[in-house]
Amino acid sequence: MALDRVEDRVEVRREDFLYRRLAPSHVKPDGVVSSTAFMYSGVPMSEVSVDLARLTTPFECLARERRPGWRLGELRAAVPLDLDLTVRHDPKHDPDSDNPAHCLIVGLGPDDMTQCYMMARQTRVLDLPPT
Repeated sequence: MALDRVEDRVEVRREDFLYRRLAPSHVKPDGVVSSTAFMYSGVPMSEVSVDLARLTTPFECLARERRPGWRLGELRAAVPLDLDLTVRHDPKHDPDSDNPAHCLIVGLGPDDMTQCYMMARQTRVLDLPPT
């Protein structure tokens, strides 16, 4: 598979899918993803960790979560990009992790609740057994 590399990073394309690990509280009983999946303590995260789907598998991504009950969401990269956010491949962001698929969604400010809601609305929970 040819990767579009810029230095040691892969270009994230609009058509790419991103995986987001979801805490049990991030998925409502009806299966809808809560906007809190993109927040910390009720405030939008300045950096949202996701995995680039073409560099991993759903099972590998979910296996990186060691806490029980977590699920996996899938979001097209075009969604945050259309919200004027940046999605960048950043595999070395966490020096304790060996995750070549790691990416960050950046650009959310503390008042960007609407962007969190829009990303959550476009995130589909994958039908995998929870961790």
